[in-house]
Amino acid sequence: MWFHREMERRILEKRSANARDLGGLPAGGSLTKRGGYIQSFHLDDLDDDGWRGLLEAGLRTVVDLRGLDEVPPLVLPAGPRAPDGSTGDRGDPAFTRLWARLMDSPVYYDDSLARFPTTIASVFTAFAEAPPGGILFHCGEGRDRSGLIAAMLLKLVGVRDRIIAEDYESAVRALDVSDGSALDPAETLPAAGVLDAWIADTSAELAAFLEGLDVEGFLTRNGLTPKQIAAVRGRLVD
Repeated sequence: MWFHREMERRILEKRSANARDLGGLPAGGSLTKRGGYIQSFHLDDLDDDGWRGLLEAGLRTVVDLRGLDEVPPLVLPAGPRAPDGSTGDRGDPAFTRLWARLMDSPVYYDDSLARFPTTIASVFTAFAEAPPGGILFHCGEGRDRSGLIAAMLLKLVGVRDRIIAEDYESAVRALDVSDGSALDPAETLPAAGVLDAWIADTSAELAAFLEGLDVEGFLTRNGLTPKQIAAVRGRLVD
């Protein structure tokens, strides 16, 4: 069984929230591979049965993008690895003062890469060095910090910007129909009746970010080797 289908069964049925396989998207002349990367909301309250199902389905690495100042380390069952995946954003007071009220959109992505290049690159190092099997990466509710990482992954393998924007939109819409239980206290949902306008704004912000984004160059400048970058790509494309 594909990992993403087990994710749907074990997580999405548990709570109407946010988890998506990055497979199945057009990249060049083929589709991205399923089961390599899962973008998700937090797993803090996943029960033993849920963990067992994910492990049986192939989960081997969980990368939590939140900082230790936000949450304690996620307690994992025996088996999967949990490399540090903090993106560093909320640990910087100047960054927080500037962007705290706008961290529910991609408008801060450029500044995040500029301020925290090493920590963001370390997420991709964790991907490159992960053992065979599924990688799940998550933030609070699987929309913004995980959206940054997902956008970079998809851009790296040649997914078109429009498709990346549609993938981000799916995260926003998934949260809009949720009960909000996946949210951490610092996050927000679009107000009722303004979802389409919200998506139009965030899509424009994401498009501006993607237009000048050179993911391979960013990763190379921040210490990843060609072999590591190839390993990151290899989980999504042949």
